[in-house]
Amino acid sequence: MALSQTTIDIVKATTPVVGANAEKITTTFYKIMFERYPMVKEFFNQTHQKAGKQQQALANAVVAYAMNIENLGALAGAVDGITERHASLNILPEHYPIVGECLLAAIAEVLGDAVTPEVADAWGEAYGFLADILIGVEKAKYAKTAEKAGGWNGYKEFKVAKKVKESASVTSFYFEAADGTPVISYDAGQYISIKLEIPGEGNIVRNYSLSDWGGESLRISVKKDGMFSTHLHNEIKEGDTVKLNAPYGVFKLDSNSRPIVLVSGGVGLTPMLSMLHKLSKTNSSRSVSFLHGTQNQSELAFENEIKELTQKSNFSVKTFFTEDNKRIGLEQLQEACDGVKETDFYICGPATMMKALYKSLKDWGVAEENIHYEYFGPSDTISE
Repeated sequence: MALSQTTIDIVKATTPVVGANAEKITTTFYKIMFERYPMVKEFFNQTHQKAGKQQQALANAVVAYAMNIENLGALAGAVDGITERHASLNILPEHYPIVGECLLAAIAEVLGDAVTPEVADAWGEAYGFLADILIGVEKAKYAKTAEKAGGWNGYKEFKVAKKVKESASVTSFYFEAADGTPVISYDAGQYISIKLEIPGEGNIVRNYSLSDWGGESLRISVKKDGMFSTHLHNEIKEGDTVKLNAPYGVFKLDSNSRPIVLVSGGVGLTPMLSMLHKLSKTNSSRSVSFLHGTQNQSELAFENEIKELTQKSNFSVKTFFTEDNKRIGLEQLQEACDGVKETDFYICGPATMMKALYKSLKDWGVAEENIHYEYFGPSDTISE
């Protein structure tokens, strides 16, 4: 069922005023939703809320949808990413009316008399149309995940089989299904969601990239930084049981023969390490360069593991310590790919690092489709 022309016309006509007030609207939206439906707080990182990152990401998404109301095919990539994140959090059809109600209430509160009944109806129809698209895509993703060997939907109990300190601030957790089912297959670069009940805070969910590939367990490697990760480090022991959702995420290796440069900063190495595992374990013939930047030797995680994975002649590795004023820039990327612009670059780390490297690669002439990246947390604009 298509959107009515009246709705399209009204949304297009009101997009400028909605766009000009988008962050105010989304900030108001979260306030209304958390007051009316406090149970949904577990889906949202409150640290990102306080920093305004989720409000900004949602504002960008609302404006993008409105601007492409007549060409929704342009949003296919965004829809894939949004539904992967939703599936990782176990977002269900019954959650969508909550969002719709609160979003429309926020638009009305911020724009006041500009929101006539006709405008409210149009934005309500537009939201309902988008919700139906997302629900349909997510239904297919849930079915595909459940059909895999060892697959499941929602949160399932896993035992902490092993806990290993990797550096001064990073610890790995190895999970095995409590019911003994096999390890689910997943794409290198994807992440899992873990739900914990933290005293005084209730249920909280966080996403962590898987740092291995093709093993006998699911492994995440977590930097001790914030309430949730501190609880993981200090309170979760070997033998404990936790709740995990299945692996999701769109940050994964493209299948082609181009050279690859994997670039990470800090704990951003976790999805890169997963990709390195896959490339090494499948005996990839592609040229693979692994570049990693971290503060100093004490913060360097997986040094021996990475050396073992890069023994083959078509693999190389370089580490950069910011304490020694060594950083990854365009010169290091060009050296890693032997000056070949037709290289796939995968980048994960601090936002400032990723934006700088993205700009440098674009200015050098690397095609946008050859630059792959993932933010830890709400999506951000990679170019300024």
